[in-house]
Amino acid sequence: MALLTTACSDKFGDDLRSLGGRVEVLEERVLEMNTDLESLQTMILTIQQNGYITSVTRNQDGTTTITFNDGHSVTLRDGRTGQDGADGQDGQDGQEATLLMGIRQASDGMWYWTLNGQWLLDSDGNKVRAGATDGKDGKDGEDGLNGRDGHDGRDGHDGIVPQMRINDEGFWEVSTDGGLTWQNTGVQANGKDGEPGRADIFGSVELSEDGTYLIVHLADGSEPFHLPIM
Repeated sequence: MALLTTACSDKFGDDLRSLGGRVEVLEERVLEMNTDLESLQTMILTIQQNGYITSVTRNQDGTTTITFNDGHSVTLRDGRTGQDGADGQDGQDGQEATLLMGIRQASDGMWYWTLNGQWLLDSDGNKVRAGATDGKDGKDGEDGLNGRDGHDGRDGHDGIVPQMRINDEGFWEVSTDGGLTWQNTGVQANGKDGEPGRADIFGSVELSEDGTYLIVHLADGSEPFHLPIM
């Protein structure tokens, strides 16, 4: 009986440690996703302001740190989670364990967030803007004709950065109002076997052949961004 009790206790301890490890991985994934969302918006604002990169640093962990001319720096994970995510995607037999956030330019010339290739919508059914409304004129208030776009600036003149979390049922949720309300994306954070599913923003980061541009590919397969280096 003592041997059986010890065996059960050991198994229970192993299960708890395994569960704790998975929770830690998911918490790290949430942090990475939210950091990457901020990094992607910084890139878009730099593009809109005709900014450029002043330095590119390849880090030992495979990430890439880029510094812009305005002093902002971001670190891109260069598809690290995309490689791990392949198992989660296969284990789920489809797209249920796949969360791909991105940014795409709409027909109005503005940049908006996307979720798995579709426009990310707020609670009113509107596309969630990622970039600035209409550049520097709108910010300074000099052009009265841009006032209509400026009205949208109540949600943040430089656009909105969505926030991500995992709810108690294990589904990814997104907030477009600073965490006041949350929408269930219907995407599970774990694959069928309990392993973390795929949750990515960046796919790969590479220099152009002549070294004058940094080419950033998004995990959703949309058009890559070309950021000038000076």
